Amino acid sequence: MSSMVPRISVIMPAYNAERYVGEAIRSVLSQDHRSFELLIGDDKSTDGTRSVIERYRSHPKVRIYLGRRHTSSPAMRNRLIRMAQGRYISNCDADDKMTPGNLKLLSAILDRSREIGIAHGEIHEMGSGKPYAWKIRSKGRWHPMGVWSLFFPVVPHVGALIRKHLIFQAGGYDERYKVSHDFDLMRRLAEVTRVHYVRGWVSYLWRRRSRSLTNRNNRWRVETEEIIERTFARIRARRRAVLEPASHHAP
Repeated sequence: MSSMVPRISVIMPAYNAERYVGEAIRSVLSQDHRSFELLIGDDKSTDGTRSVIERYRSHPKVRIYLGRRHTSSPAMRNRLIRMAQGRYISNCDADDKMTPGNLKLLSAILDRSREIGIAHGEIHEMGSGKPYAWKIRSKGRWHPMGVWSLFFPVVPHVGALIRKHLIFQAGGYDERYKVSHDFDLMRRLAEVTRVHYVRGWVSYLWRRRSRSLTNRNNRWRVETEEIIERTFARIRARRRAVLEPASHHAP
């Protein structure tokens, strides 16, 4: 690793991603930003993921953490962020790809305005050429990325660039949520900082896999419902904090 402190840290947790992790790593290392590092954490994979990762150990931008036991994605993300040297954090999953120019464009947005805490473009589903979206199953509709919402993860987690100090202020990833930890963190961050969306620019390619965390629908639904309830509780608490002092001065 170079002795210079990188400006951006890209986080890549990996578990049984032997088939795809090399492609994901190369998509990050081909970024044209002059100052970034890639932190890869293997969560005790049982396939050949570690052997693929080890091929990049000598790369000057790569640091590798090998877990001694299998934990969870949020636990690995928290560990890698604690290791991160950069002031900005980007997540690239081990089965996805970061598009060219991602780090350079999004970091320029954060550099220009301290009020913006998250910058992101669009996510497209790999191979389909279509924007990634979440389906509202009860109504059979699709809700696209691009706006903040209490109910849908429309501020993307992967491919976005986030100020690291905000992640620490938010308490990092809640490790109780094995599937929806990203949804939870982005809810909490979007409540306290401005989000800049680069409309029409594809910054990340997501791979649909039947065994991925986001496709374990039952657990995702249970966790998401709890996260939404907690979001409303925080909003109500903030509203009471604003209104109650005013009521004390009312005639």
